Amino acid sequence: MHIDLEQLITFERIVREGSFSGAAWALDIPQPTVSARIKTLEQTVGGALFHRRGRQISLTDLGQTFLPYAQRTIAILTEGVEMARQA
Repeated sequence: MHIDLEQLITFERIVREGSFSGAAWALDIPQPTVSARIKTLEQTVGGALFHRRGRQISLTDLGQTFLPYAQRTIAILTEGVEMARQA
């Protein structure tokens, strides 16, 4: 199993922005990169994280379950990097 921080940040940003394109703009990366990261993340976690209806998205049950773990992981890694820089 391989999940990287960029996938988690992208997932969390899509949730926050409410769209793949909004996340792409906020992260300053191409929208196809956002889609590719989520596709890989979904393959790793074993299912769809988002319901996609045209431009509308919402979290699936799996996405809702996974979101707090993704957020905690991002927070812990960010804190760890900050502590390492202060050491």
